[in-house]
Amino acid sequence: PLKHGHTIQGHRSRTFNSWRTMWARCTSRKGIHWSGYGGRGISVDPRWQEFAVFLADMGERPAGRTLDRIDNMKDYTYANCRWATPVEQASNRRDSIMFDGVLLRRYAEDRHIGRSTAYYRYHHNLPIVR
Repeated sequence: PLKHGHTIQGHRSRTFNSWRTMWARCTSRKGIHWSGYGGRGISVDPRWQEFAVFLADMGERPAGRTLDRIDNMKDYTYANCRWATPVEQASNRRDSIMFDGVLLRRYAEDRHIGRSTAYYRYHHNLPIVR
């Protein structure tokens, strides 16, 4: 619904846009992101059909953050969503590789190993650190 009362100087707010794109990813079969969200069973809490409820649960979107699901296998719900930084978002992808309890990227950085070297060694079953 376009009548949401959440605009800033005549433009939809960042919070409203996050809510709207979340719904589109999960419900619009014609959308480019459908296969990664609604197409694989990710849905939105029915309570969040109303923007006002989403806003009450999540609060305003802080500058520099975007909506993120803590567990990418679960739905968009209050218990599974947060406003995340770009680094948190990038670390919370389905294709992220965990190694010794941390992200492989972080493991390599901490040991001053090139990221591509670490990924190559990981995928070829070679020791990450010599």
